[in-house]
Amino acid sequence: MTKIRTANQLQDTLDNEFAWRLKEIHDIRVAARRADSASQKTFVRAGVALLYAHWEGFVKASAEAYVNYLACKGLRYEELRSCFVALGVKGHLNQIRSSAKSEVTVSALDFILTELGRRAELPMRDSVDTESNLSSAVFRNIAGWIGIDAER
Repeated sequence: MTKIRTANQLQDTLDNEFAWRLKEIHDIRVAARRADSASQKTFVRAGVALLYAHWEGFVKASAEAYVNYLACKGLRYEELRSCFVALGVKGHLNQIRSSAKSEVTVSALDFILTELGRRAELPMRDSVDTESNLSSAVFRNIAGWIGIDAER
């Protein structure tokens, strides 16, 4: 993934991501309109699946582009909202959860308590998971990871 360093680059990334998806949806819609009546039903069913796939893909790609943008800004953990700190220290949190060893848990906790002044390391890819099913619950979870209140 290309590093997104400016707000303009982020906007361009989002625009490009949206444009190619919109073109594919438009193309299948045009094909459905031109098809004979028996084939139209097939195109409509395919269009619904394509529309869902693009919705899921756009949500994931957009969220990851935003995290990429923040990662490139060079901010410290203490300068980020809690959701992004959680993304950055997720590995340490997983160590606490999965380890029965005191040194692993204490080391991870020490990092969280003492290293908030250091430059944040946010994941450039796979920062969000659509769980291959972008239900409303999954969407709210992704929104939470990037600081969007999906309840509003």
